[in-house]
Amino acid sequence: MGQPHWCAEVVWLLLDCDDTLRRQRLTQRPGWTEPLIAEALADAQELREAVARRIDTGSHTPAQVAQLLQVWIAETKVNNDPTANAGRG
Repeated sequence: MGQPHWCAEVVWLLLDCDDTLRRQRLTQRPGWTEPLIAEALADAQELREAVARRIDTGSHTPAQVAQLLQVWIAETKVNNDPTANAGRG
């Protein structure tokens, strides 16, 4: 059967913030206990080690994050589209 063409490659972008801000944000959410927050902080650290490209959501406004996402998506599409460079020598 094989793999669909649209998932031949997976690219990652991490939306991240520092642990102090992450803890603050999670503490404000209903139902988030200290063990859940500790797990989220550990997960965030693992992702930082695994994902090279990231956007810091703590130092950008939501509008800036959206703009950076749009740029990343456009760059990713061009870099992963075999037809994007067709005819370029």
